[in-house]
Amino acid sequence: MDKWGNSTSCQEATDGSFLTYTCAKFYETPFGYKKTILCLDGSWISPQPVCQPAAHCVTNGYGDVMPKEKYRVGAGKLYNTYNDSRDPDAQHLEISRIIIHSGYKGENRRFQADIALLVTNESFILNEWVQPVCFNDVNTIHLHAGYTGVVAGWGATENGLRSDKLKILEIPYKYETTCAQELPREWANKYAMIDKICAGFFNMSMAVCKGDSGGGLVFKNPEDNRFYVHGVVSIGPAEKGECNIQQNSLYTKVAFYYEFLERDQQKLPDR
Repeated sequence: MDKWGNSTSCQEATDGSFLTYTCAKFYETPFGYKKTILCLDGSWISPQPVCQPAAHCVTNGYGDVMPKEKYRVGAGKLYNTYNDSRDPDAQHLEISRIIIHSGYKGENRRFQADIALLVTNESFILNEWVQPVCFNDVNTIHLHAGYTGVVAGWGATENGLRSDKLKILEIPYKYETTCAQELPREWANKYAMIDKICAGFFNMSMAVCKGDSGGGLVFKNPEDNRFYVHGVVSIGPAEKGECNIQQNSLYTKVAFYYEFLERDQQKLPDR
């Protein structure tokens, strides 16, 4: 439960689960704060690996890119700590380049274009624990109300601390009209932009929270039975300075920035 007595339970991921696409981006601040990112399958085609976080995970408050040397990427991880001995199959890579959308300026532009690409210096080795998630042609796959998506992360739990073990949450996609009715009106008018999708629960004590930013929201495509990344955890309304677990959240719409993502990945040299 959280500090107000609400249940915040969610499911723990297990080794070799279908959520193997989640990789961890570690950025050490003075407080040891870390966030997570998601790797795209398009990166494997390059075959240079490319990871897709939210832009606010790799920039300062004004939208300026942070030095790439401050980041590392880990794949095949189940536990939060970078070199956790309980992750014997984890792979770690350095980052050679950080690319953000030119339209991202943080709060000044209401977190529009909250998406980025991280290019690693080498390729991951694909195995049982490290697999990509589909990205190709996601702009042609349409979501409908009630579709269930999955998001994973090490975000804050009921005690306000980051989860030690990766957790997953299944949430429904919602149309913009439904989301506008459920979100706080003033907040929705400011942040519910055309480049966002809405997903989550209303008054059910389950939501993404601090530390989940940049994680991918994936949906299974019934036509080919594969998981595609449709959203990237961006923003959600707060309650008393904390994440509001009674509310939906907004995710950067990957399809909206498909051309940006595709164009920049094609510019990367093959290895």
